[in-house]
Parts: sequence; C-alpha cells; structure tokens
Amino acid sequence: MNVVTELFMRTCDLLAVQALLGLAIFFQGTPNPQPLFMFTATAVRLSQSIGLHKSNSLGLPVSQIEERKRVFWIAFILDADICQRTGRPAAQDTRDYNTLLPHENPPDGLGVAEIGNSIINFFSALARFAVIQRKVYDELYSTDAFNKTQEQLIKDVKGCFDDLEAWNQSIPSILRPRRNFSIGDHPFLPHILRLHFAYHCCYINIHRVCLLPRRLSAGPRSERLSPSGLSNGREISVQQSAEAARAAIELISQVRRHYGQTFEWSIVYFPGAALVSLFSQILTDPSRPGTESDIAMIHGVVSFISRIASQEQDTYLDYVLAMCTDFENAAREELRRAKNPEPEPTSDNQPDSIRPQEQMWTQNDYLAPNSFPAFFNPSQATENDANNIQSSNLMSTDQGFYTTGPLPLHASLSWNWQDMLAGVPPAYDFGANDLAESTGGL
Repeated sequence: MNVVTELFMRTCDLLAVQALLGLAIFFQGTPNPQPLFMFTATAVRLSQSIGLHKSNSLGLPVSQIEERKRVFWIAFILDADICQRTGRPAAQDTRDYNTLLPHENPPDGLGVAEIGNSIINFFSALARFAVIQRKVYDELYSTDAFNKTQEQLIKDVKGCFDDLEAWNQSIPSILRPRRNFSIGDHPFLPHILRLHFAYHCCYINIHRVCLLPRRLSAGPRSERLSPSGLSNGREISVQQSAEAARAAIELISQVRRHYGQTFEWSIVYFPGAALVSLFSQILTDPSRPGTESDIAMIHGVVSFISRIASQEQDTYLDYVLAMCTDFENAAREELRRAKNPEPEPTSDNQPDSIRPQEQMWTQNDYLAPNSFPAFFNPSQATENDANNIQSSNLMSTDQGFYTTGPLPLHASLSWNWQDMLAGVPPAYDFGANDLAESTGGL
C-alpha cells in the first residue's frame, strides 16, 4: 500500500498492472470491497495503456506474449465479476479488445488442475465464463438493453442462455454446476465452489430479465416477455431462477471453516442473491409443497450471513442481514397465510410486516438503477408515496448510507439490489419500521 500512489501516478508497465491486480484480489476477500473496485478499474486502465487488450505481439518472445495475455484476462475476470455483483458498468469495453482467450493446453501447465480423474483448465474456464457474464450485462442489463424491443430482448436472452449452457457442457461432468454438488474435499475445491456460485447467479440473472416489471409489455400476459425455448412465461422463469438459487444455497454446506474468512467474504454476495430469487418463488405460490424446505434454505442463508457479519462490525453486510431477515419473516408470514386464509380486510388497516401489491406501487414501477428498495413507515404511507418514491426514498449504492437501527452506519453498499429484487412485488414492506426511522432525509 505504501507504493500505491507511485503505481497510480508514475509507473505504467506490466509489473504495475500485476501489483494492482494482486491488491484487488486481496481486497476481494475483505469486508470493504471498495478497494477491489478501484484497484481493478485502475489495473484495467493501465493494461490498456500498455496495450494488453490488443493481440499485437510487438516482436516479443512467446513467453512474454503469454504473460501479457494472462494478465489481461485476470483483469477481465475481476472486472466481469464486479460488474455482475454491483450492476455497474465494467471498465473494459467488450467491443474494443482482441486478446485471444487463454490456451486450453498451455505448455507450462499454468491454470490447469487435476481433480479426481478429471482435468480442467480452470483459468480458461474462468475467462470464458467472464465473457458470458459481460454478455449478460451488456445485452440484458445495460442502458442500451432497456431500450431494446421485446423481440430483440427475447433473442438476446436466448443467446445468453445458450452460451451459458455451452460453457457448462465444456466443463468435465464431475465438476459441472448442478444440484447437490459434491466431490469430496480437495485443495482446489474453494475455487470450484466460487465458480459454481457465480454460475448459478449468472443463470438467475438471465431468467430475472423476464421478471423485471419494466420489461413487461403493456399487452396481455400471454404476449409478455417469454423467451421461446428458455421459459414459457414469467412463472416458469421464477421456477428456473428458484432451482438455480437452491443449487447455489446448497453449496454453503461445502464451505469449510478452514477455508477462512477471506473466502467467506468473497462469496457472501451469491447466497444473498440466491435468497432473493427463492423468496420470489415463495411469493408466487406459497401453498406449493416445497415452500417449507425453501424457507429452511432461506434460514440457512440468513444464518450464514449472520455468522460472517459477526466477524466485523459496521459493514455493508449488517444492512444485507437485516434485509434478508425481513425476507425470511415475510416468507414465513406468506406460508402462514396460505395455510390459514384470512377474510378480506374491510378497512384501510394493513398488517405491519407485509402489505398487498396495490397499496403503494403498480406492477410496472421499477427501482432506479444503482438504488435500494425504498422503505416506508406503514403508519405514514399514503397513495401519493408512489409518485415520490424515486426522488426521496431511494438510497444510492454509491452513497453508502444505511441504518440497522437508531444509528446510521457508513459503508460501501456493493450489491445491485435493484436487479436482485426483480420478481419481488415492490409493494411489499419488509419490516420497514426498523430500517426506515433514519432514512427519510437520504
């Protein structure tokens, strides 16, 4: 850290890029992810300054060409991972690089691992997966994507899904992401687990496009976004997302304590994202037979996040834990109501913990980019709140202000909740009393 200023302001060579990437990887497993974002973005910019994004050999020896290519792809992988986690644009434009993917069979064997009887070029798999992550963001979640026609969006969703499935099939069968994944203990297992977490969340992100209210057309339900061959409708997309979420949550049981806190902090986003998808499934049909087991999974995620949050005070994870706890409580309430239907209310009084969709927002309301869901005090909500929602009650992820009680905490809120919450009816108020007390002026 003592030479960071020199790396930023003076040095511009391959070693400087490698140093910045090393710092970025270090901060990937810490409670404060902001340095990860900054070091990665700077590393990408410096790599462009020395031409790593171009395939020109410049007459260099083969070994140096391969080293430059690997450094570029390490930066690209980190950049794509951050893009998926935060919903922010990546630093490297996918339209402006032509560096070849890593060799499948490198002469020096770097990046290749043997697990059981299977051999995987893990570095190549990561790089190819990062390309898909970027494609999902660029084609489905960027500003340009929101201006696409429904037909073009359907085509792009199908293309992303096909690419992800092709990538999955390229992985040795024993190491492919799936439900109930288990290969026994292995020194390389933490890296496989993190890749699986990212895969399942990328799968969820593809289906989530079908759940974003802003993507729904104004026409009949049968004409709304429904990718042919991918899903037959919004409900099936919820089911597909929930199945991927279950697979991601099951991976928590594979996380060993001896992997350390660094690994846990580096993967904590993924179970949280999976929890939201599973919660959406419960809201869709709380009376289905698997609801209780899904709630048990949600509770497992809350316990996992709670344990990690206890390792460090006053981090963004405190806010995430409060949100996920509210989701669990709301899911249990939905299950209770499904088992014990109540008569329609005759007054304007609504339950404190959860309220029907028509109370505050219409289905087509949408959380602004880089913002958190708005919280309302149930005793003060009015019909006009919907008109003021985007201007007064949204919290920006880049401002870093949130509260878990009477004391406001300042931290980097690094999660793209505006996309993670797709499929959750925006009118639901998840125990807002605890979280809304001191957010009125934000």
